[in-house]
Amino acid sequence: LRQRNRKDHELALQHLSRAAKIRERKLGKESLKYASSLHQVGQAHAHLGLFGEARLYLQAALALRERFTSKRSAQVAMSRFALGVTLCNLGELGSAMKELRGAYAARESMYGTE
Repeated sequence: LRQRNRKDHELALQHLSRAAKIRERKLGKESLKYASSLHQVGQAHAHLGLFGEARLYLQAALALRERFTSKRSAQVAMSRFALGVTLCNLGELGSAMKELRGAYAARESMYGTE
């Protein structure tokens, strides 16, 4: 990232992290809104190239989303896709393909094939 863009992404990460803490405090760790915050914080880490940290947040978001929605929901598909891309960037290609295939299957079940 260029220096200005990096600073913007770092600032976004700070704001998203604060929002996640507020949601955790107000709603607890067992809510879809908190899962959404975790997903956003994970994505912000990924945009900064911090893929190890991104993985932790995205895995937590996916676990919550799977618990509270269908495993074929749009939210689960988004988390699986983001986690798959992150794992690919970490060089964990087998795990990445598993998550990406799961995301594809969820989307296919929602929208059909072709």
